[in-house]
Amino acid sequence: LDGGLHLEPLRRAHAQEHLALVERDRAALSRYLGWAAADRMSTPADARDFLSRGEEREADDGLPWVGIWLDGLLVGGVLWFPVEHPVMATSVGYWLDSGAGGRGVMSRSLQPLLDTVLDRCGMRRVGLGAEVGNTASRRVAERLGFAFEGVKRSAWMVGDRVEDHAMYSLLPGDPRPWHG
Repeated sequence: LDGGLHLEPLRRAHAQEHLALVERDRAALSRYLGWAAADRMSTPADARDFLSRGEEREADDGLPWVGIWLDGLLVGGVLWFPVEHPVMATSVGYWLDSGAGGRGVMSRSLQPLLDTVLDRCGMRRVGLGAEVGNTASRRVAERLGFAFEGVKRSAWMVGDRVEDHAMYSLLPGDPRPWHG
């Protein structure tokens, strides 16, 4: 991608880079992502175990978890939740080092991935849930044309907190603003 962005599947071999990303921005990441907390991601083995889930899901569903590199540094990632095969639906999740935020990195990274899952992989729906107070993540969803469906109350655990989630979806026929 342009602007120094590079996407590639996240593999166990990226464990050290992934752990470095989490350690660099743990306070911000663990606010919304339980897996980024120090008691769940503090060693290379923890990072390998996390990334191995992505490899297992890819083997099951064909949708790889993807790393986002900016100028050669791993700054984020995109994961796919298990595909609901009867309806061909999945959900997307993502994380980004706060130092890389505010530059459209996540939106630009998601565009080709969404095109792939909707147009080539045959998904009929991509869902997205963001903690209600996570305005940056919600802006990404809205910028990419996801339709807001409402708030799912008490839907997400982060540490010992139960949070409400703003729910969004994107269907194959929905407008995709990056297509002009």
